[in-house]
Amino acid sequence: MSDFPQSQNDMLIAKVDELQRQILAQRAEMRVLTESVTKLTAFVKQSMKSKRQRLGDTAVDDDFPISSDAELAEIDAKICKETRGNYIHYMKKILGQGRVSLTIKSIFSEEIIMAYNNDGTGNKKKLKDYENLFNALLDAIGQVVPSVASEKVLSKAMRCVKNNAAQKKKNIKTEEDSLVVNF
Repeated sequence: MSDFPQSQNDMLIAKVDELQRQILAQRAEMRVLTESVTKLTAFVKQSMKSKRQRLGDTAVDDDFPISSDAELAEIDAKICKETRGNYIHYMKKILGQGRVSLTIKSIFSEEIIMAYNNDGTGNKKKLKDYENLFNALLDAIGQVVPSVASEKVLSKAMRCVKNNAAQKKKNIKTEEDSLVVNF
Protein backbone atom coordinates (compact mmCIF):
# COMPACT_ATOMS: atom_id res chain seq x y z
CA MET A 1 0.00 0.00 0.00
CA SER A 2 2.89 2.31 0.66
CA ASP A 3 4.20 1.63 -2.91
CA PHE A 4 1.02 2.99 -4.46
CA PRO A 5 1.48 6.53 -3.15
CA GLN A 6 5.20 6.44 -4.05
CA SER A 7 4.46 5.42 -7.64
CA GLN A 8 1.78 8.08 -7.82
CA ASN A 9 4.32 10.65 -6.61
CA ASP A 10 6.80 9.42 -9.21
CA MET A 11 4.15 9.84 -11.91
CA LEU A 12 3.29 13.34 -10.74
CA ILE A 13 6.97 14.30 -10.59
CA ALA A 14 7.46 12.91 -14.10
CA LYS A 15 4.44 14.92 -15.34
CA VAL A 16 5.73 18.11 -13.67
CA ASP A 17 9.17 17.53 -15.22
CA GLU A 18 7.56 17.04 -18.66
CA LEU A 19 5.45 20.19 -18.24
CA GLN A 20 8.55 22.16 -17.22
CA ARG A 21 10.40 20.93 -20.33
CA GLN A 22 7.42 21.93 -22.50
CA ILE A 23 7.26 25.37 -20.88
CA LEU A 24 10.99 25.92 -21.42
CA ALA A 25 10.66 24.82 -25.05
CA GLN A 26 7.69 27.16 -25.55
CA ARG A 27 9.60 30.03 -23.95
CA ALA A 28 12.47 29.43 -26.34
CA GLU A 29 10.01 29.38 -29.27
CA MET A 30 8.42 32.61 -28.01
CA ARG A 31 11.86 34.26 -27.82
CA VAL A 32 12.60 33.21 -31.40
CA LEU A 33 9.17 34.40 -32.58
CA THR A 34 9.52 37.72 -30.70
CA GLU A 35 12.94 38.28 -32.24
CA SER A 36 11.55 37.41 -35.67
CA VAL A 37 8.62 39.81 -35.28
CA THR A 38 10.97 42.55 -34.07
CA LYS A 39 13.26 42.02 -37.07
CA LEU A 40 10.31 41.89 -39.46
CA THR A 41 8.82 45.07 -38.00
CA ALA A 42 12.14 46.88 -38.35
CA PHE A 43 12.43 45.61 -41.93
CA VAL A 44 8.92 46.79 -42.84
CA LYS A 45 9.53 50.21 -41.29
CA GLN A 46 12.83 50.56 -43.14
CA SER A 47 11.23 49.36 -46.35
CA MET A 48 8.41 51.91 -46.06
CA LYS A 49 10.92 54.64 -45.28
CA SER A 50 13.03 53.65 -48.30
CA LYS A 51 9.97 53.55 -50.52
CA ARG A 52 8.92 57.04 -49.40
CA GLN A 53 12.45 58.30 -50.04
CA ARG A 54 12.56 56.66 -53.50
CA LEU A 55 9.22 58.21 -54.38
CA GLY A 56 10.20 61.56 -52.96
CA ASP A 57 7.10 61.14 -50.85
CA THR A 58 6.84 64.05 -48.52
CA ALA A 59 3.70 64.67 -46.57
CA VAL A 60 1.09 65.03 -49.32
CA ASP A 61 -1.21 66.90 -46.98
CA ASP A 62 1.32 69.75 -46.89
CA ASP A 63 0.43 70.44 -50.54
CA PHE A 64 -3.22 71.25 -49.85
CA PRO A 65 -5.20 73.42 -50.16
CA ILE A 66 -3.67 74.76 -53.36
CA SER A 67 -3.84 78.53 -53.25
CA SER A 68 -1.85 79.86 -56.22
CA ASP A 69 -1.03 79.20 -59.86
CA ALA A 70 2.54 78.43 -58.83
CA GLU A 71 1.34 75.80 -56.34
CA LEU A 72 -0.90 74.28 -59.03
CA ALA A 73 2.10 73.93 -61.34
CA GLU A 74 4.33 72.62 -58.54
CA ILE A 75 1.89 69.93 -57.44
CA ASP A 76 1.09 68.98 -61.03
CA ALA A 77 4.82 68.40 -61.53
CA LYS A 78 5.05 66.33 -58.33
CA ILE A 79 2.34 63.94 -59.49
CA CYS A 80 3.93 61.16 -61.50
CA LYS A 81 3.42 57.43 -61.90
CA GLU A 82 5.06 56.72 -58.52
CA THR A 83 3.32 59.43 -56.46
CA ARG A 84 -0.07 59.48 -58.18
CA GLY A 85 -1.60 56.91 -55.84
CA ASN A 86 -0.61 58.91 -52.76
CA TYR A 87 -2.26 62.03 -54.13
CA ILE A 88 -5.41 60.18 -55.19
CA HIS A 89 -5.64 58.52 -51.78
CA TYR A 90 -5.25 61.83 -49.95
CA MET A 91 -7.76 63.69 -52.13
CA LYS A 92 -10.22 60.79 -51.84
CA LYS A 93 -9.88 60.91 -48.06
CA ILE A 94 -10.57 64.67 -48.02
CA LEU A 95 -13.42 64.58 -50.54
CA GLY A 96 -15.04 61.63 -48.76
CA GLN A 97 -15.58 63.67 -45.59
CA GLY A 98 -18.71 65.36 -46.92
CA ARG A 99 -20.28 66.82 -50.03
CA VAL A 100 -17.71 67.48 -52.73
CA SER A 101 -19.01 71.04 -53.06
CA LEU A 102 -17.88 71.65 -49.47
CA THR A 103 -14.74 69.50 -49.30
CA ILE A 104 -13.29 70.79 -52.59
CA LYS A 105 -12.18 73.86 -50.63
CA SER A 106 -9.73 71.58 -48.82
CA ILE A 107 -8.17 70.78 -52.19
CA PHE A 108 -8.31 74.26 -53.77
CA SER A 109 -8.56 77.62 -52.06
CA GLU A 110 -11.59 79.71 -52.89
CA GLU A 111 -9.37 82.04 -54.94
CA ILE A 112 -8.26 79.16 -57.18
CA ILE A 113 -11.82 77.91 -57.54
CA MET A 114 -12.97 81.41 -58.50
CA ALA A 115 -10.24 81.75 -61.13
CA TYR A 116 -10.55 78.29 -62.75
CA ASN A 117 -12.98 75.88 -64.32
CA ASN A 118 -12.43 72.56 -66.07
CA ASP A 119 -12.24 73.85 -69.65
CA GLY A 120 -11.20 77.48 -69.26
CA THR A 121 -14.49 78.87 -70.53
CA GLY A 122 -16.08 82.15 -69.45
CA ASN A 123 -12.81 84.04 -69.00
CA LYS A 124 -11.58 81.46 -66.48
CA LYS A 125 -8.29 79.60 -66.44
CA LYS A 126 -8.24 75.98 -67.59
CA LEU A 127 -7.78 73.40 -64.81
CA LYS A 128 -7.21 70.72 -67.46
CA ASP A 129 -3.87 72.40 -68.24
CA TYR A 130 -2.61 70.74 -65.07
CA GLU A 131 -3.16 67.29 -66.51
CA ASN A 132 -1.56 65.17 -63.76
CA LEU A 133 -3.40 66.94 -60.96
CA PHE A 134 -6.66 67.16 -62.90
CA ASN A 135 -6.70 63.43 -63.74
CA ALA A 136 -5.71 62.41 -60.21
CA LEU A 137 -8.50 64.60 -58.84
CA LEU A 138 -11.00 63.05 -61.24
CA ASP A 139 -9.92 59.57 -60.13
CA ALA A 140 -10.39 60.56 -56.48
CA ILE A 141 -13.82 62.03 -57.21
CA GLY A 142 -14.76 58.88 -59.13
CA GLN A 143 -14.00 56.80 -56.06
CA VAL A 144 -16.03 59.10 -53.80
CA VAL A 145 -18.99 59.60 -56.18
CA PRO A 146 -18.89 56.63 -58.55
CA SER A 147 -22.43 57.10 -59.86
CA VAL A 148 -21.83 60.44 -61.64
CA ALA A 149 -19.20 61.49 -64.17
CA SER A 150 -16.23 62.93 -62.26
CA GLU A 151 -15.87 66.01 -64.47
CA LYS A 152 -19.53 66.82 -63.90
CA VAL A 153 -19.13 66.46 -60.11
CA LEU A 154 -16.04 68.69 -60.12
CA SER A 155 -17.70 71.30 -62.32
CA LYS A 156 -20.80 71.38 -60.12
CA ALA A 157 -18.74 71.56 -56.91
CA MET A 158 -16.73 74.50 -58.23
CA ARG A 159 -19.92 76.21 -59.41
CA CYS A 160 -21.44 75.82 -55.93
CA VAL A 161 -18.38 77.41 -54.32
CA LYS A 162 -18.53 80.26 -56.82
CA ASN A 163 -22.26 80.78 -56.19
CA ASN A 164 -21.73 80.78 -52.42
CA ALA A 165 -18.89 83.29 -52.77
CA ALA A 166 -21.05 85.52 -54.97
CA GLN A 167 -23.90 85.29 -52.46
CA LYS A 168 -21.55 86.23 -49.59
CA LYS A 169 -20.25 89.15 -51.63
CA LYS A 170 -23.81 90.24 -52.39
CA ASN A 171 -24.76 90.01 -48.69
CA ILE A 172 -21.73 92.06 -47.68
CA LYS A 173 -22.56 94.66 -50.35
CA THR A 174 -26.18 94.82 -49.13
CA GLU A 175 -25.01 95.26 -45.53
CA GLU A 176 -22.60 98.02 -46.57
CA ASP A 177 -25.36 99.76 -48.55
CA SER A 178 -27.73 99.61 -45.60
CA LEU A 179 -25.05 101.08 -43.35
CA VAL A 180 -24.52 103.95 -45.80
CA VAL A 181 -28.27 104.58 -46.05
CA ASN A 182 -28.69 104.50 -42.24
CA PHE A 183 -25.77 106.85 -41.79
